[in-house]
Amino acid sequence: MSFGKEEKLMKELYKKNKQILCWIYQMKEYINRQDRVNVVGLMHALATGISEILTEVIANKVVFSECGLEIDEEYLLSVLQQMLRAQEQEDYILYGDILQLQMLPMIVGIQNAIRNSGEDLLELYWEQNMQALKEKDSYLYEQMLSCEKLHEDSPYSQDIYSMEDTTVGDLTVAVTAEDKKLYLHSNENPTGYARPLIDTYYDPYIDEYIIYGLGLGYHCQYLASKDYDLDITILENDIGMIQLAMTYTDMSWYFGHPGVRIVYDPDWKMLSEMIRPTQKQIVLFHQPSVKRIKDGKILQQIQKYLVYEGSSRARSERMIRNYLFNIQHCEWNLTELEQQFQGKTVIIVGAGPSLDKNVHLLKEKHDNVIVLAMGAVCRKLYQLGLPMDYIIITDPKEISNSQIQGVEESGIPIIVLSTASKGIARNYHGRLYMLCQKGFEDAEKLATEYGLPLFETGGSVATTAVDMCIRFGAEKIVLIGLDMAYTGNRDHTTGARQEGITDYSDMIMVEDVYGNPVPTTRPFQLYREWIERRIERKDVTMPVIDATEGGAKIKGTEIRTLEEVLTGISVGSVVE
Repeated sequence: MSFGKEEKLMKELYKKNKQILCWIYQMKEYINRQDRVNVVGLMHALATGISEILTEVIANKVVFSECGLEIDEEYLLSVLQQMLRAQEQEDYILYGDILQLQMLPMIVGIQNAIRNSGEDLLELYWEQNMQALKEKDSYLYEQMLSCEKLHEDSPYSQDIYSMEDTTVGDLTVAVTAEDKKLYLHSNENPTGYARPLIDTYYDPYIDEYIIYGLGLGYHCQYLASKDYDLDITILENDIGMIQLAMTYTDMSWYFGHPGVRIVYDPDWKMLSEMIRPTQKQIVLFHQPSVKRIKDGKILQQIQKYLVYEGSSRARSERMIRNYLFNIQHCEWNLTELEQQFQGKTVIIVGAGPSLDKNVHLLKEKHDNVIVLAMGAVCRKLYQLGLPMDYIIITDPKEISNSQIQGVEESGIPIIVLSTASKGIARNYHGRLYMLCQKGFEDAEKLATEYGLPLFETGGSVATTAVDMCIRFGAEKIVLIGLDMAYTGNRDHTTGARQEGITDYSDMIMVEDVYGNPVPTTRPFQLYREWIERRIERKDVTMPVIDATEGGAKIKGTEIRTLEEVLTGISVGSVVE
């Protein structure tokens, strides 16, 4: 075989192998999901493609032998026959096992041999992509013409980019910054690893998507393939990354989809303007791209968004199942509950470490004082024989079921969020009230249909409790056990789950109620800031008193001791 024909053969086989390897990984996903329609649909293409590749390899086994791959013709054909027999018998489990355990290693071996051939397999797409970009987006086109200069002036100018092959033959990119190497895509199957990410976020009822982080575009391409009518905006802060994608990947998926646009966002203006949680849109952050962000303030804002998004994403399967169970087993009519809170002093009891200082004083509470205990601390109060009027639980995870163990027969009414773990409603023998929350579509529809109040969760049980007391018109709101910090190197009161600090690297030092530094975490800080913003609103006409006697300072609250609150001593100052 001449040099030119051999080079052409290797390049053609390499490209075919890339497609076959992607199909094999995709087929395994379909089989694991018992997706018979897609399994059957892909089988013919796989059988045809693999047969063509093996025929070419066997016909050129001398060439492959020179590349270090000895071809066992009998074994190759035997595996192919086994695969076709399993296909004919519709034994999809066996078919998948043959693909993964026998066929996949063979195709990967062929791919590695082609790499060892010494042929230049790298394809460059810059010219064809730029020509198409000029037609699609003239503004980005002009920016890309100046991309070298723009990159030199950017925070990423010292980063080192390395293009690397993957198992399937697609490229990944590794970025080295400050002696730390970070991969933006899988070294095995970039497209395959992008699919679960997009499948997690994709909602057929949502048309608008914002993605931060282009990378080489695998996740963006898969989302674009979902629907031709989607509106997808891809924001990228590093023009060098856009340059890499335009140079080393075929961007026809982008040029051929009218709803996809790529935006170079060097000063974060577009990101700030486009993230509007009240709109019907989904915002997706490509985590490896987020890790590259050098602006600490922006990184903090994104982390803040991710905390909220992670705690309240409406379409998680667990939350929907909890909701469907809770609406059948809890009371929706909150008129009676609201009347119990209206005009009363409400003590919200958290499970922070400072609770040990003053929890015993709850025995002295008056009849016109309501004790609202968070789930994490209700068992402690019950065992101590301390008064509790209500318990509030919001966590959708099953682990929260343990919070009521030993309290099931107490008769204390429990207030649950509509998406709280259904195990609470299943196991508790007392009265249950359900709160409908903003941001969860099913609860919003229920509230609209039946005229129910909607509550803001803020991402935690503490923030939900504060909002509920405000909306119910409490006369005073008193916080105890709400440290929002690791007071005394502890995160919970005695008897509750304990996690001391072993690594201070991720801790943030904030001011405590006494003016001293205290370590806290990013989630604690976000919840505290949420409460600070909430109590600044015009509907907050009652005083909010921090009687925790420890923990992070909450701006806008009056600092008092619990003893002062219970004895009616009106001293203390508002935290500025």
